Amino acid sequence: MAKLDENGLIKPGASPQHLPEEHEIEDYLNSVFEVQANVHVTVQLRNELHMLWDVGMGSVVPNETTLGANNGMLDCYHNAVFLGQKVSDEEQWIFTNAPPDPQARINLYYVVAPNGGCYHGWFSVADENASEMDNLGSGGFDGFAGPAFNNHPSKAVFVLDHPSNNTDTPWVLWTMAHELGHGVGKLQHTCGAALEWRNPNSMMGSDNESRLMTGRHGPKRAHCPN
Repeated sequence: MAKLDENGLIKPGASPQHLPEEHEIEDYLNSVFEVQANVHVTVQLRNELHMLWDVGMGSVVPNETTLGANNGMLDCYHNAVFLGQKVSDEEQWIFTNAPPDPQARINLYYVVAPNGGCYHGWFSVADENASEMDNLGSGGFDGFAGPAFNNHPSKAVFVLDHPSNNTDTPWVLWTMAHELGHGVGKLQHTCGAALEWRNPNSMMGSDNESRLMTGRHGPKRAHCPN
């Protein structure tokens, strides 16, 4: 999916620049999931679509409905306290204009986001119920599996195609496998990153950046751990 400007025109570089071939995606995912989980993956790429999805978070963030609009980032709702199946307006815009395949186990949306991705959410039930804007947390991402992890009907995970100057930016195939681990296996991160306080399997303070499900940036992750 490519980002359009305010006139509905395709921006330069809006088509995916780093999307692997269908067989490359399928071979890599099976090299991970068949070996480690006895799960076979079949990949079917759909047509590239162009849409104006950069509309902001919407009503999921009260009093800040335009938060993230026109920022060149995919803005998603991080349901940190597991209160239902909420999604941002940007996520819903994509689902409406590129409907998920109901027969698929997971729908992976590969999105051209020139400035990457950003999630927004609360870290306590009380803050969310009160729409406590001062405690609204945010963070960046290369991939996001919130809808699939929280059993949203879309069964969606997102992987972004965007330029990055970070030396530890993971390979796109690694990111796909990582997000599918969240979406299919309901796996959480293996290390003690900021959001992993709720994960009983998190090995707090340990050096697990070389694992597929690490949430930590580091030099090992740049070598596509599996």
